[in-house]
Amino acid sequence: MLSYFLLVVSNLVPLAGVLYFDWSVSLLLLLYWCETGIIGFYNIFKIAKANPEAETSKFNLMMWGKMPSSKGKLIIFFMFHFGVFMLCHLLFILIFVTSRDDVFLAINSFEPIKIFLYSVLALFLSHGYSFKENFFDGGEWKRVNPMVQMMKAYPRVVFMHLILLFSVVCSILLNLEGSKAVICIVVFLKIALDLAAHYKLHKRTKSQKLA
Repeated sequence: MLSYFLLVVSNLVPLAGVLYFDWSVSLLLLLYWCETGIIGFYNIFKIAKANPEAETSKFNLMMWGKMPSSKGKLIIFFMFHFGVFMLCHLLFILIFVTSRDDVFLAINSFEPIKIFLYSVLALFLSHGYSFKENFFDGGEWKRVNPMVQMMKAYPRVVFMHLILLFSVVCSILLNLEGSKAVICIVVFLKIALDLAAHYKLHKRTKSQKLA
């Protein structure tokens, strides 16, 4: 239960930036881009710890059977592939979402940057605790193949950011991207998506344990 609490709290920290320091949706998306990097960072350790003897589905073998078999090669491939994914994601945010006002705000005031760094730290600690509690101490590593674990970082990240980007684009088209209420809605939407993904993942893990 503590992992759920930390997940919610870490996602509420950005509200200080929204409510008191006039964060825009682009700064919020940059924060969530940083969280993608955090997820990728912990996934490297998950791949390294995963059990090569764990079963994998025939579909995964068909799709990824030609992938490197050693953990080291998998990690190198993941770092390169995930790095390209993050670069494309960042370019999209900078080109299509970030405005000159955001850059001016970041350069001329340290307070928004300080809250931004606190938010990144909170997300880093939240994901770190979940990694320790569920993957390491909870024994999830015993039931997942390194190749399967490598791909687990993508569905949650892609699904979540597609929804968030869709919400942000809608707010821009409606000329509401500066509205604090709209930005707060994006924050709470992100929390709901996070909780749903967290519950689904660990509910499946518990059912595997009982089996």
